[in-house]
Amino acid sequence: MHEEATEFWFNMQTGEVEVGKQSLALYRVGPFADRESAENALEIIAARASAWADEEEDENYSANDSSAEGNRAD
Repeated sequence: MHEEATEFWFNMQTGEVEVGKQSLALYRVGPFADRESAENALEIIAARASAWADEEEDENYSANDSSAEGNRAD
């Protein structure tokens, strides 16, 4: 028999950790593997957003740098 792993969710409306899907998806972020991760959801989300922004900035810089080199007159 297949057992589902316990999922932890952070409810953005209440600020509480939930075990399983208890609230509307609109208010839930996750799932997280453990309660501690769900409790730190806001910090995890902020860190991931920052990393994605840095990655996107690096990609945009590389794309602009490459196109500038192709247009350069030597």
